[in-house]
Amino acid sequence: GGAITTSFSQVGNAKDQFNVLNNEFINTTASKNAGAIHFSSQMEINLNNNSFVNSSAGNNGGILYILKSGDRNGSISDNEFINGSAKNGGAIYVTGNNYNISNNEFGNNNATNYGGAIFTQKISNVSKKPHELTFISRLLASLEKPVGADER
Repeated sequence: GGAITTSFSQVGNAKDQFNVLNNEFINTTASKNAGAIHFSSQMEINLNNNSFVNSSAGNNGGILYILKSGDRNGSISDNEFINGSAKNGGAIYVTGNNYNISNNEFGNNNATNYGGAIFTQKISNVSKKPHELTFISRLLASLEKPVGADER
């Protein structure tokens, strides 16, 4: 990760957590994965109330790259993800179960392959309440009609 890389192969006790709270990550890069934070563990991870601006990765997770195993919960909420870029997951690339991704703002994130803002292998990771996620200046799918297009 451009700012933080962490990997724990086992969890010592049920309360083990990795918390990233109330920080700013600006102009971070990584040649492979995770422009800002690379997390690989069975631990619970909580990323709350952070600002990530201008992050890029050569492969996956322009801002966050999270490979989670086990059944511990995790939370990615109340964050700002602005100008993230990668091949997959312009802002977030996440695998594993039991994540709550909600109340985040995504602006101008880009992926050359999949997941302009979020790439996840399980849709259950992402909030199903549209008002809990805000997308600004996103690249839209070709199914959406361009602004000013004919109504024929």
